Amino acid sequence: MRKKSEKKSKGRLSIELTTTQACNYSCEYCFENDCIVPDDNKISNNVKFIIEALRNLLHSQWYNDTFEMIQLTFWGGEPTLNMKFINSIVEAFESYENVRFYIYTNGSRINELLPLLIRMKDKKVGNASKFSIQVSYDGRPVHDMRRKSKSGNPTSSQTIKAIELLHSNEIEFALKSTLSHKDFKYLPEIWNDMHFLNLRYGVTYALTVDYHNIEIKKYFLDLEESLLEIAALEHKFYMKNKTFLSNIFSDDKKFCSAGKNMLTVDVDGNMYLCHGACYSDSSHDFLSGNIFTSKLIDKVRDNYNTFYDTAKMVDKCENCVAMSCLRCNVKKYEDSSEDAFLDRWHDYACQEELCLYYKTTGRIGRALIEVLKEEKLWDA
Repeated sequence: MRKKSEKKSKGRLSIELTTTQACNYSCEYCFENDCIVPDDNKISNNVKFIIEALRNLLHSQWYNDTFEMIQLTFWGGEPTLNMKFINSIVEAFESYENVRFYIYTNGSRINELLPLLIRMKDKKVGNASKFSIQVSYDGRPVHDMRRKSKSGNPTSSQTIKAIELLHSNEIEFALKSTLSHKDFKYLPEIWNDMHFLNLRYGVTYALTVDYHNIEIKKYFLDLEESLLEIAALEHKFYMKNKTFLSNIFSDDKKFCSAGKNMLTVDVDGNMYLCHGACYSDSSHDFLSGNIFTSKLIDKVRDNYNTFYDTAKMVDKCENCVAMSCLRCNVKKYEDSSEDAFLDRWHDYACQEELCLYYKTTGRIGRALIEVLKEEKLWDA
C-alpha cells in the first residue's frame, strides 16, 4: 500500500522529450527559429539509456508516493521528424497503466504518425486517452501568413487535411493557435474559421498570444475592436451551446507547473524546467543537469521540492480585473528586476503590456458574462 505524499500531490508528472530540433516549417513567431540541429542527436542515439532512466523513475518509491501517473510528451522542432525515437519510447511504456503519451505537431507528417495513433486510439489511462495529439493551427487568414513551410509556402490546407484524416479515423485531437499582436485585427475572421471547424469537427479555439514579441500598445485599438466583436460572437454561441467557443474569456489563473511537475529533456540530454526554458537567454539558470550524467529521479525530486507551494499571488494581481493570464514564469524571470531566483520566477506583475492584454479581455469578458446573467443564460 502506497504512503501518502507529505505534500499530497498525487497528480501527473510531465516529462517532455525533445525528439529533434529540426523542423520543416518556418513559423514567423517561433522562439526556436535559430535552433537548427541535425536529426542525429544524443537522445536518439541513446534511446535505451533514456528508457532505463524513465523506468527507474517509474519504479522509484518517491515517484509512486508523489504522483499517480506520468505523461511522456514528444516535443520539437517537429517531433514527427524522428518517428523512430517516438515509436521506441511508446513500445517501451505502452503496457504501463500509469503512463500516457502526448505530442505537439504541425500536422505536416500525419501519415507517418497515423499508424501509431490508430493503434493507441482506444486505450485509456483513467479517463484520459493513452495517446493525445495537439495540432498547431492558427486559423485563416493568419496561418498562411505566419506559419509557412521552409520553402515559403502556405500550410493551412496541409493542416486541414491532417485534421480531416484524424477525424475520419475517429482519433481525438485538440487544436492550439498562436497569434502575433499585429494580427489582432484578424481575430473575428479567425473566430469564424474556428467556428466552422467546431461545427464540423467539434474543436474549440485555444488561443495563445505571442508573449515573446510584445507589441500590445502598438496594436491596442485593433485588439479592443476585435474583442468587442468576439464578445458578440461568443454571446450568440453561448446562447446555443451554454459554453464559449474560445478560451479568450475563460476564468482561469492557474500557476505554471514548470519545475513542480514538469521537466524537459533536450536533444543533448540537458534537463530544464520546461521547454520554454531551453531557448531562453537565461537557460543556464533553468538547467537541472544532464540525464546522461545525473539521475533523473534526483532532478525531478529536487525541482519538485523547490517549486511545490512556492507560487504566490503578488499584491498587484490580487484584485486584477483579468479573468485569465499566461503565467509564463520563464518570460517573467527574463523581464523581472527582482534579485532572488524565486522572486523573479513568480514576478507576475512585471509585464505591463501583457497585463494590458489580459485586463482588456477580462474587462470585456466580465461585461459579457453580466449580460448573460441578466438574460438568465449564464450557466457556469
